[in-house]
Amino acid sequence: MEKEVTNGELLEAIIGGFSKIENRFNKVENTMSNVATRMATKDELSALRLDLKTDIAQVSTDLQSFKSETHARFDTLEEHLKENEESVGAIVADYHPRIIALEEKVFGHSTLAEN
Repeated sequence: MEKEVTNGELLEAIIGGFSKIENRFNKVENTMSNVATRMATKDELSALRLDLKTDIAQVSTDLQSFKSETHARFDTLEEHLKENEESVGAIVADYHPRIIALEEKVFGHSTLAEN
């Protein structure tokens, strides 16, 4: 038993189908519109590329400058360490006999005394 379809029901089904098709076209149109507004042009990509090249060149320059400054600071630090090492060496040489005597007095022997 088939149900008879009235002209009104048929018309509603056709209009509903066209509505669904129209909604799908609207979604596609919105998607394409979004893609078109978000898509970068060749000129924009070229400008971005140029900006990135400039930024990378600046980072490279900054890195070279940092390396030079760090190297110079390490050289200065090394000079100061040598000076301090010489000062400490002079102090130990001056006080060495006194340290040995003090260790022998306190501990009974000295760790610095030459055997």
